[in-house]
Amino acid sequence: MAPRSATAFAQYVDASRTECASFDDGVLAIEYSQIDQTTDFDGDGLADAIFDSAGLNCSTSASFSGGTGGTILSIFLSADGGTRQMQMQGYQILHSRRVPILLLALHGSACDRYGYQACFAAYSFVDGSFVAAGGAVRE
Repeated sequence: MAPRSATAFAQYVDASRTECASFDDGVLAIEYSQIDQTTDFDGDGLADAIFDSAGLNCSTSASFSGGTGGTILSIFLSADGGTRQMQMQGYQILHSRRVPILLLALHGSACDRYGYQACFAAYSFVDGSFVAAGGAVRE
């Protein structure tokens, strides 16, 4: 993992550990296999780390990492060391000729539908933000 990404990820894990402990002294387990380092979103030549919070398990909270709305996808950018987070039910990365595209499966309510109904959004990283046809993702 790139140094800035590693620092941001370590801070994320520390905050998650503290939050888990606040639930009746829970103990956090991390599935490091949930780290994906295959894509360079910010264009600096280094892969940006992606982590699905489904890989966080708190011993005292069954819903610690998510619920019916999905889990949090965190992207740790290597260029600025920043983190971008989005709620999702699944993701896939598509590679176009110009920029990688992040395809998210979302809770139906994100598309003004019922929660169980399919909803998808595609994002690219432009000028420091993930953007879609509808505009920038709220951070």
